[in-house]
Amino acid sequence: MEIHSSDWKKANRRFYVLASKCHMSSDDVHATIFSAYGKTHTNELSPAQLNSLCDSLKDHAIPEHEQRMDRLRKRVLGAVRRYCQAMGYQTDNFYLLQIIQRGGEHFNRMSEAELMRKYNTFNKMAQELDEVRHAQPITMAIPLSMVRGEA
Repeated sequence: MEIHSSDWKKANRRFYVLASKCHMSSDDVHATIFSAYGKTHTNELSPAQLNSLCDSLKDHAIPEHEQRMDRLRKRVLGAVRRYCQAMGYQTDNFYLLQIIQRGGEHFNRMSEAELMRKYNTFNKMAQELDEVRHAQPITMAIPLSMVRGEA
């Protein structure tokens, strides 16, 4: 039995997920692999070859709107992660999803407007934290007589 790298396993899983979204039968999958590389199974392909097959299937599998929503979800996760890092909180995806979904619906069912609102809110809060942390302290001269209480 051949042992594959984690990159190959990820690419193989991604290929089969996209194939199922395209409603491809097993025969269609094998025909696609054979027509592209002259091979019969994904076991015979490299991760780069699998990724190129995935890229060609992606346009057929996922509509443009869903691709845009997926990019927006990733941007929201990034904004919340940046905010949590600035606050010193956990940054694993489970914790981030709990923050995003708090008081609302499931992350994957949020509307575009709701995702944009959360993205803008967390970006603004993270930016304000950065500004506060990097702000120069205000200094002003205090006469020595005031410090001694002689005023």
